[in-house]
Parts: sequence; C-alpha cells; structure tokens
Amino acid sequence: MVDVAALGWLAWAGVAFLALQTVASWWVPVCVLVAVLVIWWHRGRRARAGLGYPVLVLATVLVGGWAVITLAVGPASGGDVVWVLPEWAPSSGTPIGGVVTTGRLVGGLSLAGQALAHLALVALVLRCVSGERLARLADVTLGRAARFVHPACFAAEELARAERARPALAAHGLGGVTSSVPEAVASAAERADQWGRGGLPDEPARLTRVRVLVVLAIVLTATTGAVGRTVTGVEASLLAVLAIVGTGAVLARARFVVGRAVDLAPAACAALTAVLVLSEADPTLCALSLLMLPAVTTAVPEDTRGEQRR
Repeated sequence: MVDVAALGWLAWAGVAFLALQTVASWWVPVCVLVAVLVIWWHRGRRARAGLGYPVLVLATVLVGGWAVITLAVGPASGGDVVWVLPEWAPSSGTPIGGVVTTGRLVGGLSLAGQALAHLALVALVLRCVSGERLARLADVTLGRAARFVHPACFAAEELARAERARPALAAHGLGGVTSSVPEAVASAAERADQWGRGGLPDEPARLTRVRVLVVLAIVLTATTGAVGRTVTGVEASLLAVLAIVGTGAVLARARFVVGRAVDLAPAACAALTAVLVLSEADPTLCALSLLMLPAVTTAVPEDTRGEQRR
C-alpha cells in the first residue's frame, strides 16, 4: 500500500530541486524558502514538534559556512570594494582573502540561499511525511533490501522526540543537538527493527533479481542520457528515481491509497511546476508556481486522524 500524499510531497520536493538546479532566477530559492516556511507551520506540528531546533542549527551552520567561504576564497566578481582582507596565495589553487567586493558578497548570499533552499526541501519531506509512510514506501521500492534504510526513515521523528524530552536548560547550543543524536539513532534503530518484524515484503528471489536488473538498466540508461546530453544530470537522476519507484510498485503490486481529495494537491502542484520548468517557461513564473502548494496547505486544515491511526 502506497500513500499518494507521501508520493506527492516527495514529487514536489523533487521538482523544486529540479527548479533550483535549472532555473536561473533568484526568485526560485526565495519561493522555495517561503513555501517551506508556510507549509512547516501548517503540517506536522503535533507529530514532529521539536524538529525545528535541529533544522535551525543546521541552517545557521550552513549560512555561517558559506559566509566564511565567501570571505575567504570567493571571487571578486566586480562591484565596489567593501574591505580588504589579508591575502595568502598558495603556489597552486585559489588565493585566500584579498579584496572583498559587493559582487563577491552578493555571490556568497546567492550561494547561501541556494544551500538553505536545498536544506529546506529535506526538512519539508521530514516534516510532512511520517516515518511509517517513508518505511512503507521503502518496502515497496526496495523490497527486502528496505531493512537497510528503515532506521533513516524513523530518524527525524526520533530526533524530534528526543528534543522534546530534553530539559529546557539543556536545549541550547550546538552541543544540545549533538547530545540528542545517539539517543535518536538508537530509538530509530529500535523502531526499524520493530517495523521489520511486522513483516517485510516476502518477495520471491526471482523478483529480487528482476528488481536488481531493472535498477542497473535504469542507472545505465540515465548515465548514457546524461553523457549524451539528451537530458541534464539532474533530470536523469530524477527520472531514474521515478522509474525505480514505479518499477518497485509494479513488482510489489502496490495499491495506491488516496485518503482525501486534497491529498492529490502536492502531486498536482508538482506536475504544474514540472511542466513549466521542462517547457522553459518564464523563470519568474516557474518560481511563483512553487507557491501554489503552500496556498492549498493554508486553505485546507491538516487531517491528523489518519496519522494517529498509523
């Protein structure tokens, strides 16, 4: 059984990733960040409360890292001189330090926004798709090999639970996050073990061999297409993931379940953005189409009954 809503969220994240890689507009990372912030506030607040703090810490580290890289080794990129740092020029490689210009700062800000947008997409999937849904999708896609990724499916929820259980005075600083990681890893492994005992797909060895051969053929085709320039590397990767999930669903004879009509909204919004991006429409229009999903999310309240049943 495959939850269409979970597939929709994953599809939207994949299409947003495609837009970040192929659409040359600073509106794309801005719209991705705005969309994730709105959706984060309206989805998963009860089941995965506490996940926001680790995400904010990672975002802070990411922005700080890009700031250091920009100031240290970023290209001058024109513009007015802001200040001059001590410069060290190794015998081979990029000089470190030197003149810091406004163009250099804008370039660093752009890179930081791109990095934050990619992190936001991962956080969105962890916020909106429960560990059980991810594990079920892994069962359908990977068959008996899914047991190797089950701990990763439950890791975010267990980290959020560990964050909620910690005393308030211990919940500050980077050390506060790292102190919860061992407990979250152990809890995720335990839940994965319980999920596996609940019944992994008992597929015949013949289907396992077919699955492996199909995956190898897809990877070879995607690589050939990327090298032959018929598709970009990002498009080839996303097509490979889509084909692998589809093949797994066919081999597992999965049944697709739609709880409510609104569960189709993420997939529909992903399809709209995908059409605009692949047709090379106006970059601003491609970016603004990413805001359709948060608009629907805001208008329709979250249904927590199905989450509680699962």
